Amino acid sequence: MADDHHAHDAEAIGFGVLTVSSSRTAKTDASGDALVTAIKDAGETVVARDIVTDSRQAIGDRVESLVSHDAIDAGVAYGGTGVTPAAVTVDAPG
Repeated sequence: MADDHHAHDAEAIGFGVLTVSSSRTAKTDASGDALVTAIKDAGETVVARDIVTDSRQAIGDRVESLVSHDAIDAGVAYGGTGVTPAAVTVDAPG
């Protein structure tokens, strides 16, 4: 009997999408809209989407929340990558 190594594959992947920005809102986050569209076009599901400011605490708290969500299998965080002291996205998840 052959081993079916795909037997436990998920039928769909649930995504959490996090925009880090001090200037974007749900109405002005065109990059987030494009990302959500790409995920859905690939046949996957966006379980949660949020926007947080460039704050270590806010980013860390939201990443932790997304990671602990049972329906989220993968997360995408983007933005907040300026060259100012306020750009803390890379350091925040710890």
